[in-house]
Formats: sequence, structure tokens, C-alpha cells
Amino acid sequence: NGPIDSVQTVTVIKEVTKSVTHQLAGGSDALPDTPVYAIMSVAQGGNTYAANADYRLTADKVDWSPNGAEPSAGSTYSVTYRYIETVIPQAIGRSTIALEAAVVGQPVTASYRWKLPR
Repeated sequence: NGPIDSVQTVTVIKEVTKSVTHQLAGGSDALPDTPVYAIMSVAQGGNTYAANADYRLTADKVDWSPNGAEPSAGSTYSVTYRYIETVIPQAIGRSTIALEAAVVGQPVTASYRWKLPR
């Protein structure tokens, strides 16, 4: 609805790649950004680990409880994941909200007020 009067919140999905240190064999490693929407890939050196066979996403952590391969304890590995974040719009028009750094094709939630027609 428009025209837009004010924007309260905008929530987007962002994608980042971060290095994580594996703590304990068969354990879970927390990801720095939460809440995590999905893990896209996990790799270490030339190894790429398989979702559900080697790891899974559990409570914003990389869960290594499946009986597959995993990095050795104390080593670091690379995780590309998507997480949900509340952002400030770059620009607000009469009927548009411009955003930056959201993953294209993923959901965006906006809470806003609009002006009533006279």
C-alpha cells in the first residue's frame, strides 16, 4: 500500500563466508551470525563436506554428529551460510524501499505505515 509514511523494520537474508574453528569431534560449532537461515557450503582446503551426510544445521551451529567426514579438532574451516538480519533501508520513496546487501531471490519482510488517501 502507498504512499509510504514510515518504515518500522526491514528483515533480509544475507550471505557470508566465515572461518570457524572446529571444537570437538562429533560436536557442534557456533556460527557468528544468527539466526542462520541455511548453510550453503562447508569446506577445508580441497575438501568440501556434504550436507546431511557430514554435517547439518542445528540451532545456528554446524552440527558434526552425522557419521561422515569432518575437520580435525582445533582446525579452521570455511562456512558459507545465509542468515537473517534487520537492516536500515538505503532509500524510501513514495512506493518503494531500496535495500543493499540482500540475497537476490530470497524473502524480504518489511513493516511500514502508509498514508491514507484524503
